[in-house]
Amino acid sequence: MRKEDAAKIVQEFGWLSRQPKQFQDDVLRRCHVSTCREGEVLYRAGDPAGGLYGLVDGVLQVEAAEGKVFAIRTRGAWFGETAAFRDQPRLMTMTTTTAVTFLMLPLAEFDRLIANAAYCRHFALLMAEHFAEVVAGAADLMERNSLVRVCGRLVALSLAQSTPDEDLRLTQARLGAMCGMTRATVNRVLGQLSRDGAIEVRYGHIHVRRRDVLLRHIQRLPD
Repeated sequence: MRKEDAAKIVQEFGWLSRQPKQFQDDVLRRCHVSTCREGEVLYRAGDPAGGLYGLVDGVLQVEAAEGKVFAIRTRGAWFGETAAFRDQPRLMTMTTTTAVTFLMLPLAEFDRLIANAAYCRHFALLMAEHFAEVVAGAADLMERNSLVRVCGRLVALSLAQSTPDEDLRLTQARLGAMCGMTRATVNRVLGQLSRDGAIEVRYGHIHVRRRDVLLRHIQRLPD
């Protein structure tokens, strides 16, 4: 993929699309395009700090300690800023679940950009988005009700996508790992949500049809 085409995608979707045009241009001209095959690791927890990544196409999974899947990343997602800011080792492992195309912002270029206080704030907003995601994920895992926990994850994942109404490229086993549940429990909950008309389960995908139904379960509102 040409860099110009990759740039257009991240200027339309995700965190960078919400930043000022001048900032977008200054970030993108410092990036280069790269690709990975399915099943490759971009970096592992404990690796030295490196640059930032902007996902142009494909899907990645975010793995916390002991290989537990915490989140997924799709088109328009940027990540890697926490280690870059702190100049400390990576906290998460990023593994491709499909072939991916991404933009890479080298660490040296990131350091030059954050010398500008306004630009530093834009990157801090990305880190704040990820912090909010971690807090929400922790709250979901503390929820004892399996239905509420799954609904919380599905809502969070769908809203985190570049296009919220797009199918979640997510297997039932991976969703179970993210929710800390057995596959049998997740299948039972997904079956109930399918009967409610909230979702449609497809091979390797979950389509959220009615987010309002998921939210009603989360809020424990009567039908």
